[in-house]
Amino acid sequence: MSDSGEEQQAGCDLDEAHELANKPAGKLKRILLILLFATLLVGGAAALGLRWLDQTLNQPHTFSGQTFKINKGDTLKKFTAQLQQGGIVDESYSFALYARYKGLAGKLHTGQYLFPDGLSLVEVLDAITSGKYRLSHSFTFIQGSTFKQLRESLLASDNVQHTLEYKSDADVLALFDASGQYSHPEGLFFPETYAFDPGASDEDIMRRAYEMMQSKLAALWAKRDLE
Repeated sequence: MSDSGEEQQAGCDLDEAHELANKPAGKLKRILLILLFATLLVGGAAALGLRWLDQTLNQPHTFSGQTFKINKGDTLKKFTAQLQQGGIVDESYSFALYARYKGLAGKLHTGQYLFPDGLSLVEVLDAITSGKYRLSHSFTFIQGSTFKQLRESLLASDNVQHTLEYKSDADVLALFDASGQYSHPEGLFFPETYAFDPGASDEDIMRRAYEMMQSKLAALWAKRDLE
């Protein structure tokens, strides 16, 4: 082979080597560009999503005096359904997503709530997991009151659901003292102020006072045994 032929062959070999060297680099460059573009798209979408979520959760709402109730065992889904039914939110996904992100979805406080106008969904979540804005009433068992006076006071309260009005003292006592160990009801209800949610009955409140007295008596007996 002549010198010129050898030079041409060498030149071809160099071109081919250069082309082969550039092919993987070109593919890698294209892959990197695609990944960068995809990252920018995802990042942009995430930024837009976070901005939308922030605006949705922090905008003030008008509750117009509506009340919302959380019963024992209720889920966040059931509560958000009330918000939708009340026209407060159009969708519940963002609220539920935020609650789960904060780890508060399963920490609802039971009760009936009345939220002031201007509250955001972030503040609503804080309220239903702390008990803030929960409606409640109170009733005081006055020390030294007779059982008759206790029943009359409960009957006079407009905030209590009256279920014992037409029951005799003996029938009422039997609700708490099923064993019949007490012959009269005097002194069986601990004098204290009891907070209760709307809808609580006179029996509910009396049962709390009765159980409180039993707890106090048990503690006194335990202390006496130790002495």
